[in-house]
Amino acid sequence: TIGYALDYLRIYLIGTPCVLLTLGMNPYINAQGFARRGMGTVMLGAVANILLDPVFIFVLHMGVRGAALATVLSQALSAAWCLGFLCGKKAIMNARLDGKGGITKVGQQVVLGANDTYIGLCRKHWRLGDPGPGYTE
Repeated sequence: TIGYALDYLRIYLIGTPCVLLTLGMNPYINAQGFARRGMGTVMLGAVANILLDPVFIFVLHMGVRGAALATVLSQALSAAWCLGFLCGKKAIMNARLDGKGGITKVGQQVVLGANDTYIGLCRKHWRLGDPGPGYTE
């Protein structure tokens, strides 16, 4: 019902930044040739969620709110793992802020990725006979 959905969403939305960090930075791990590490980020969050759900739902008697809290904590764990790797020494393009890291390169890649997404949207619209986003007559 709507009550359960609202209970879940109120807690789940707190974890949105963690989801965005994980989904946004995990491709940088994969692109550097660390596919197992990238998959580990996803697996860590999934396994943590599987383990925490029954604890929060049944042991702590939190119900739907417990499921949401378990999800948020699992996403935070994945985000911490992802950022920990990208700020570490093994990463080729790391995210250290000490001036020696590649944070500006990461920013450039985000801009280039957004550009590729826009081009892909334009191509899709062109194939459908639609001029695409940003077109004015």
